[in-house]
Amino acid sequence: MKIIRTKKMTIISYLLLALILIFSHKAHALRRGEVFDYTPSYFLYPIPGKIPGLGSAFGIGATYNNIAGSDVDVTGAHLSGDFDVTILTMLNLHLLEESLLLDAGIFNYDVASVTYDRGSGTTKNDYILPHVEGKGFYSQLTFLSIERIFELYYRIKKQDYKVHSVRDKDGNAFSNIDNSKKSSTNHQVGAVLDITDHRYDPRFGLKLEYLFTKPENNDSTQSSFYIEDISLKFYLPMGKNSTWAFNYFQSDAHITNKASVDENQLRSDIGLNCESIPDSLSSEKSTCLEIENQRIQERIAFNTYGRATAMGGSQRLRSYDNGRFSAGHTRFLGSEFRWNFNTEKKPFDILIMKGIRTGLQLAFFGGLGAFADKKEDLNYKYHSLGAGARMVFQGGTVFRADFATGTEGSRTTLFIDYPWSLSPIDNSGQ
Repeated sequence: MKIIRTKKMTIISYLLLALILIFSHKAHALRRGEVFDYTPSYFLYPIPGKIPGLGSAFGIGATYNNIAGSDVDVTGAHLSGDFDVTILTMLNLHLLEESLLLDAGIFNYDVASVTYDRGSGTTKNDYILPHVEGKGFYSQLTFLSIERIFELYYRIKKQDYKVHSVRDKDGNAFSNIDNSKKSSTNHQVGAVLDITDHRYDPRFGLKLEYLFTKPENNDSTQSSFYIEDISLKFYLPMGKNSTWAFNYFQSDAHITNKASVDENQLRSDIGLNCESIPDSLSSEKSTCLEIENQRIQERIAFNTYGRATAMGGSQRLRSYDNGRFSAGHTRFLGSEFRWNFNTEKKPFDILIMKGIRTGLQLAFFGGLGAFADKKEDLNYKYHSLGAGARMVFQGGTVFRADFATGTEGSRTTLFIDYPWSLSPIDNSGQ
């Protein structure tokens, strides 16, 4: 039986390799643009940001692509509203010409995001609102090969943050919250196999991505773990200019150093000190104990299984809030028809913008999601359907507006870039 299974896996591996080679040749032959774009462009633009689970904010951004004929892009942005965010990034600094790139950025934020309980038994009302303020930086080195068909990168992200307050869904503030300044570091190693006809706006081919994430923390009450994310995207051309895109995504957490799962010990370490509330305030004490028990059970599950990349928000299952579904394992199946009804290259040069618009697009999408602490419990029972409009610019900038509906209602997302990213800026888990 084992020999038969091994032979089947060998045959599948050879078929997959053959498919990759065929697509690689086709993608290279049908490239719609250069791998590297050195055409300068700049944008000064308003940013209406709306992210399910984070809220709405408005701000201004500025981007300068291919500065002085190089490949370097610089972007700065600030948004204020339900959340405040400031970012400054530099991309594509060539340390070795067209072989080794450096990206770097700094950021700060002040946000009270909706944070849901983990597990399949939760509802849309099982959440808290931690108000967190932080700042940090990231840096990434990317090795390129074979005209960017293959990439290998290492990224480090460090931040300092402070929890100002935590409230439940009814606005009640939790007592005994640790609001001291903390720090965290994420190390990530990723690999990309990109055999599509275009790096930023593919209409044909496939893209396979792998991301290894190792969060670091100095909290003895939390287990140490790492996350493995795999994303496969397939693009099937439809007509002359449109495409039907598919995505399979999986994320798995693996415990490396298990912290305590003893309920009494955790109540002492991370409890809300509910027993200090006088019995005369029975209602308040009862609410506190309920929240405390939820907090402890969540930590027990976290210490036992870790936490894989969550779903919901701007990338996958877009009708649900950001980070809505979290557990030790998550899965996603998605499809999106992208109708490019205008692919005319439209140069523009006005006072605050200069560049080339390469497409106007309507999209119709759907997705199925599964999450569970044990793999055998995974069940694709959550869905999301929707439609959106996009404006695509040369160099990879995509302005996106999506409307999606699902089991827990409807959401509107205003965002920059296509969905299905492994490292979106609104993924707090990364």
